[in-house]
Amino acid sequence: MKNSNTNKSQKRFTSWAAVLALAASLVIMGLLTACPNAAGGGGTSSGGNTGGGSSDGGSGSVYVQVAYSELETYLANTASADKVNYIEVTGVSKDDLAYKVVGTNTEAGELSKKILAAVPKKVALKLPGEVADLDDMSWCFYGCTNLVSLANIPEGVTNMAGCFKDCTSLTQGPVIPTSVKDMQSCFYGCTSLTKAPAIPGKVTNMTYCFRNCTSLTQAPDIPSSVIGMKNCFYGCTALKGVKLLCNYNGTGNRFKGVFKNCTALEEGGVKVPAAFYNNYTADEALDVMAVPGGTPAEQAAKFATIGGELPIEYVKVAYAELDAYLTNTAFADKVNFIEVTGVSKEDLAGKVVGTNTEAGELGKKIQAHPAKKVALKLPGEVEGLKSMSASFSGCTNLVSLANIPSSVENMLYCFDNCTSLTQAPVIPESVTDMRYCFAGCTRLTEAPAIPAKVTNMAGCFAGCTRLTQAPVIPAKVTNMAYCFYGCTSLTKAPAIPASVTNMGNCFDGCTSLTKAPDIPAKVTNMYYCFSGCTSLTEAPVILASATYMAYCFNGCTSLTEAPDIPSGVTSMRYCFAGCTALKRVKLHCNYNPADIGSEKAFKGLFKNCTALEAGGIKVKNAQLAAYTAPAALDDMAVPGDDEAAKKAKFSTF
Repeated sequence: MKNSNTNKSQKRFTSWAAVLALAASLVIMGLLTACPNAAGGGGTSSGGNTGGGSSDGGSGSVYVQVAYSELETYLANTASADKVNYIEVTGVSKDDLAYKVVGTNTEAGELSKKILAAVPKKVALKLPGEVADLDDMSWCFYGCTNLVSLANIPEGVTNMAGCFKDCTSLTQGPVIPTSVKDMQSCFYGCTSLTKAPAIPGKVTNMTYCFRNCTSLTQAPDIPSSVIGMKNCFYGCTALKGVKLLCNYNGTGNRFKGVFKNCTALEEGGVKVPAAFYNNYTADEALDVMAVPGGTPAEQAAKFATIGGELPIEYVKVAYAELDAYLTNTAFADKVNFIEVTGVSKEDLAGKVVGTNTEAGELGKKIQAHPAKKVALKLPGEVEGLKSMSASFSGCTNLVSLANIPSSVENMLYCFDNCTSLTQAPVIPESVTDMRYCFAGCTRLTEAPAIPAKVTNMAGCFAGCTRLTQAPVIPAKVTNMAYCFYGCTSLTKAPAIPASVTNMGNCFDGCTSLTKAPDIPAKVTNMYYCFSGCTSLTEAPVILASATYMAYCFNGCTSLTEAPDIPSGVTSMRYCFAGCTALKRVKLHCNYNPADIGSEKAFKGLFKNCTALEAGGIKVKNAQLAAYTAPAALDDMAVPGDDEAAKKAKFSTF
């Protein structure tokens, strides 16, 4: 039997051992806490229970309190050479932070010079919560290459111009006081900056603010107060996006080079309020800001609108006073949002005589002030209005139109050559005729929804060189001649409804189109349909209804294999001319030696088709002689050095 006293002693020993172990742990923790900075040592701790300082509030690092008068000595003798030194400097005056101008050179403040003298030792600095009479921190830490962060910028500071310029080790911007107004060149050359601070709502000047911040991927929101952004993000090669709540300012050079060399900007990466979108995406503005992109369409694609940030506010102007308003009141450097009142159907009546158009009287009033951009809003109803034919034809300064009355049926040439129109209006369900409605709207990037009653879309988007996506074509449309003529940015064709009969010139000059849509069974006219589609690699199946295919694939330089040509085709003049990559084609149709108009029906059919293979042109056995007759070979411009070489291009099926 064990001695009970021994057991009690063992228990007491175990208890005391635990107490002693805990005490030892606390002593060690106390010693560690008393060590003011794992990076440096010495000084007075800001953490633990010793008082006199603070944590950085983020990473948990502890700042060492160092008097300003002792800072130089501390950095020289105590601070770590291989770790970041978290230092809370005390006893700082505004004079210690003030920059100096020596000759033509700007020198940082004395505090910054003390830190810079300790290179390569890295410093994360914390300022006092208050510095008497301090309102200016411009150029304060200019060129302080070993400063990695700053905490506690005193409230009351208004000027931070150049404050951290060329602080190449700064990785995170400090919290900027709400009092700050000037941030010109504030973070210029901070090549390690990955996280920018929020910009206060009083800031007006951000010229050069983040220039050459090559590690910055996402910029802070730019407040509506900002009026100067010259070269703000110049050279931010990693920048993907930014939200601009301010309006574009075309005065002087205030927005010059904002995005120069921002090569990583994403499509839609620059978000702006809808009310300012047209200002930012005007050709001149895109060039002034040096937005990256090879074409205006590519540049404009970098912008997107912010939903619901700033509702558009239209100024109500009576129709009778519109001319005076545009002359005396309207802005010359911003879009004028005007809600016109008292408009009659006569004021909107344009004229179309053949291919000549003339805008209505309202359109003419806008045209009379070409330098002033107008976003127009019509009344919800205009008595008796059914036609808006040519209403705004040639209004090169019209950027948008809202509120097309629901009674409108005819929009023939309505916005013809409105070269500043960037956003199409909502088209009323009553509309049936949209011929040449947006023809020549070179800045239109997105098509509107087409109402179900529309039957005629001939030339609707002709010359819309920035249009990248086609709308859904309604089931009642029959005429699509010239519909997307010259839409050089269109990459994908829409599905063509079964109702369509005419596709002459439909995709003529669509140089970005790679694949043709299926052709409906009722289509008979394919004159110039895909002419000049230099990127087209997949041709459509041509159905038996087709009869007229003159120039259909003319200049399709990427097409290697043509579709089978149905037996009903009677005209193929220059159909494959210039198809320099074309190797093969099967012709079910008979050779037609007749004249159509002033030229032969099959004239120049294979002109410059230099890649045609031997036997690549397949024809019916009964037609071989007709196709290979000397006159026919010359008529069709079949490639080959002599008659035999030309005949060798044919075979039968």
